Amino acid sequence: MPPHDPVGVFWDYEHCAPPSNTLCYDTVHRIRDVALKYGTVKTFKTYLRLSDVTSTTGHDLLSCSVNTTNCETKDAVDKMMLVDMMQFGWENPAPATVVVVFSASVYTSPTFPSISFDRHILHFWSATDAELNNGL
Repeated sequence: MPPHDPVGVFWDYEHCAPPSNTLCYDTVHRIRDVALKYGTVKTFKTYLRLSDVTSTTGHDLLSCSVNTTNCETKDAVDKMMLVDMMQFGWENPAPATVVVVFSASVYTSPTFPSISFDRHILHFWSATDAELNNGL
């Protein structure tokens, strides 16, 4: 895939946060480095309860140009991610890649696997994926 194809990263941070011994900054860069293999990252969004994160985490996300969306419930995370993915698909014609980072242990939305964009490429990375846990 040419490096200029758009990539959107949508991260369920609330349920797939980096380990406590890892800096959020480092995790963002590892996710971005892998996403760059698919093209140019045009959108990088994370979904979390802002009141639950430290100021360091908030600063790391901001300094890495990650957009944060405050979501109070898992249902809100699923819905906001879905809306943002659909918007990304409409704004970025194929070929484009959508990357979803989520936690397999709390993954409950039956909607995500059925998302189908016209010729868009979908990648689902879970917190149990070896590449996520071992530095991507």
